[in-house]
This record gives sequence, C-alpha cells and structure tokens, in this order.
Amino acid sequence: MNSFSQDLRNCAADQPDNIALMECINDRSWTWAELNILVDQIGGWLRANEIHRGQSIVSILPNAAETLTIFLACIRYGVRMAPVSPQSTMREVDNWLKMVRPAGIVKAVDNIHSFAEYKVREIEIELDSAFGWCAGNKLEEPEGACGSLCIPTSGTTGIPKPLVHDAGLLWGSSKRFIAHHPDVRGGRYLNNMPMSYIGGLFNLGLIPLAGGGSTVVVPEFSGQSFFNYWREIERLRVDVLWLVPTIVRGLMAVARQTSDEFRDVISKQVRFGFLGTAPIDLKTKRDFEETFNIQLLENFGLSETTFITSESLNEDAIRSE
Repeated sequence: MNSFSQDLRNCAADQPDNIALMECINDRSWTWAELNILVDQIGGWLRANEIHRGQSIVSILPNAAETLTIFLACIRYGVRMAPVSPQSTMREVDNWLKMVRPAGIVKAVDNIHSFAEYKVREIEIELDSAFGWCAGNKLEEPEGACGSLCIPTSGTTGIPKPLVHDAGLLWGSSKRFIAHHPDVRGGRYLNNMPMSYIGGLFNLGLIPLAGGGSTVVVPEFSGQSFFNYWREIERLRVDVLWLVPTIVRGLMAVARQTSDEFRDVISKQVRFGFLGTAPIDLKTKRDFEETFNIQLLENFGLSETTFITSESLNEDAIRSE
C-alpha cells in the first residue's frame, strides 16, 4: 500500500469525525472517514469507466470537491491525472490531448464541447457535491504504486509541455513542508488557487491533508474576491492563508474597507499566511503584516521541484531587501 493511501486510512481511523474537506459552493463537508470512503468509490468509478493503473485522464474541471477527490483517487489507484483549465481555448485543449494521450476525458455535464474526434472515452460528471456518479462503486483490486500529476509548463518556448510529478513524491514533499512548519498542523486552508495547476491540488490540496487539517474549496480567485475575502475567511473559520503577491497587493488596496475591529478578529483567528509563486518586495510584505497583524512566511520553489526554501515563524528580524 502506498504511503498516501496508508496515511489517509490512518487519519480516517484516528480522527474519523474531524472535517477534512469542505466545499463552499454547495455548502457541503466531508469528514476524514467519509473522504476515505469517497476516494475508494471514485477508484471503483475509474475502473468502471475502463481507466486502469498506469493510464492517464485529462480533467477539464473547475475548482470543485469533485476535482480534488478525483485527484486523490488517482493517487491511491495508480492513475495519472492531467488537468487543464475549463477556460482554455479549444486549441490549447487540443494540444494538451495530443501530448497526454489520455484513456479518458473527465468533464462537467454542462461542458458543451465534444471530443469525439480523439476517439477517447468522454466521462461526464455532475458538479453538485453529491457524488451520485460514483455512488455504489467498489474497487476489488488491491492498491498499487501511487499515481501521478501531469501539469503544463511553458518553459522558454511558450508552448505548454507536460511535466509529470510522481504523486508519492508530492505527498512526501507535503509531509516535509508540514514538518518544517509544525505550527500549521490541523490548519484549515482556503483553496482558491486553480486546480488546473499545482497550486490548487498540491499547495492547497495535499499539504492541508498532510498536516491532518482541512481544505475549503471555493471558486478560483478573481478580482471580485477581494471585496469579501476576509468575511469568507471568518465565516469558514480558515486559520491558514496561502497568498500570492497580486492578492497581497489587492488586499492592501481595499484595506480601508476593513475596520480595525474586524482586522483584530481576523488576526486572532488566522495563525499566519504562506506567500509564494512570485517575488514580492519587503516593504509590501511588512506593510501587509502591520495592517492585518498576520505574519507572512515567504517560500520559494519551482514547478519541477516543489519547495526549495521557506521562511519560518519569527524570522522577520533576519530578512533582507
């Protein structure tokens, strides 16, 4: 049994009633015990749709509980998941399908595009958090090696190329990240990064689970998200943030709309925030920390390697420009 699968089963046994996954759009949540069962059901659903160990699926799905749990089932049952954004052009999807050569394409029922020309099984699912499409499935075969995640990277040519991560290594990286940040164990994260890339599936999918915490799936961050960001953080009881420089700057731009009293409430709820994906100047980082009284821990990594380094708590005195 692979490490991820064993760890998931252990968490389901150790904290069966604790929340592991929440979905904001349909206001649903799943405990660790329920998530473990759901992953097995999706594994059976994959096999029922003739998706077998070592094969690939292309998912054309938005941020949703279904997207993340399909990824977890792929890890447990040895399938490669190659997500592509539902906002992609047909030319981009065409290029991706030709490179990945999947055994199946998973899409939402309201996706009107047909991929019949590729002679690949099209699998439609309802994104209602009910998981009726996989209910009743049971996988009889034993678990094997971890699956993998295939993401696009443009490199220097601007033409997307497949980058494949062994999901067992991603899970190991998640656990090492938590070991480096023990104060984040059991944290609840807001999953607002795109699940068509590594941020939504690894940073805000696997890492929260590796720490025995939970992740709250919400729509991908947009310009409108700035105006109710802190209200959502409070309502959903999120206590660990994962920010990028554009979000930090945007929150600073609308900071005056947040009262001092409410900032105090938020600062007592949120433990700290991770910050990455792009460089940020030290002044902006410090201004955010002073405004919201939330420490930002900057990290650095590559799509090819995951994390290379990260700030730790209370290291702000040794920061440099």
